[in-house]
Amino acid sequence: LDFLDALDVPLLKAASMHLAEPQFLKRMASTGRPLVISTGMSTWEELELAVDVIRSTGNEQFVLLQCTTNYPSSIDDVNLNAMVSMQSRFKCFVGYSDHTQSHIPCLGSVALGASMIEKHFTLDRGLPGPDHSTSETPEEFAALVKTVRTMEASMGGKDKTPTEAEKANMQGMRRSIVARCNIKAGQVVRDEDLTAKRPATGIPPRDWERIVGKVAARDIKRGAMMVWSDVCA
Repeated sequence: LDFLDALDVPLLKAASMHLAEPQFLKRMASTGRPLVISTGMSTWEELELAVDVIRSTGNEQFVLLQCTTNYPSSIDDVNLNAMVSMQSRFKCFVGYSDHTQSHIPCLGSVALGASMIEKHFTLDRGLPGPDHSTSETPEEFAALVKTVRTMEASMGGKDKTPTEAEKANMQGMRRSIVARCNIKAGQVVRDEDLTAKRPATGIPPRDWERIVGKVAARDIKRGAMMVWSDVCA
């Protein structure tokens, strides 16, 4: 830690084993640098203590990474929902440290609000050591980044509103109220006298109940798109 501090690194990363070492976490946090903390093997009690120790130094620049400390990790052990719970409980940035042999958990973490993803990197998966089997080659890492960026783009904002492309499609895709049969002038318009057809250039289906029960102001031919002047006010 002292060595890295002397190098003036932009942030510090604590492996999962360090989460159970509050004195070490306090020393890390005291540097004032942003911290990335993996949370593999930990309990809520250990997390509470770790976060309290970090915050006791005044350092609020930290990210908690959901992590499963096993190489490789099983998909069944990923538990991305714990990441969501950590964000809710500690009101901090969260992310995901992946040890699976799949990109799917990484994409899921993005969808659930991860601000950071950690994935191990190797030049040769056949090298000795526990991490290489779950690490990404340069080509795989590039593919992961591309899919993560695609997932980020697909998330959009929080508003539910038509896109510009949808707005251009509305008239052709949506429908208008149309006479299902010939309607005579003076006839009370019934529900079964109406249907809906494209395009959306007439009275919209949301006004269906405003038409039903009205008196036809003139003869309306089957298939004609209804307009307000077709019925008496």
